[in-house]
Amino acid sequence: MSPPARYEPGDPALLVRVRELLADLPEVEEHFGVGHPQFQVRAKSLAMFMPEHHGVAWDAVWVKATTEVQQDLIARDGQRWFKPPYVGPRGWVGARLTAFDGEADPAWDDLGELLESAWRSVAPKRVVAAHDGSG
Repeated sequence: MSPPARYEPGDPALLVRVRELLADLPEVEEHFGVGHPQFQVRAKSLAMFMPEHHGVAWDAVWVKATTEVQQDLIARDGQRWFKPPYVGPRGWVGARLTAFDGEADPAWDDLGELLESAWRSVAPKRVVAAHDGSG
């Protein structure tokens, strides 16, 4: 599926990295909503890649989380993590991928854990159990 014409990530490698972090999680599908890649399990969103927002260029990913996780990440590093518009009040957290310091940055590990947690929150219990080896 080709992305809509307005989809132009500033750094395509960042979207590739996000896809890699999600690759081993069962039933994750990528869709294009409002011109941006969205990652879902059975039509339930767990993350959105945002190359721009209202004309402002930024390569960020917004991830479903709890308010507590959101507040913790932002308190630890407000340069990398932020409360995104619209979904932020529901606990979603944004990651400024351009603020990550290369591929070895530990923030990628945090993002991987955050994406897996988001996946666990939307995936059916049987799918999670099978992934964990108990299903």
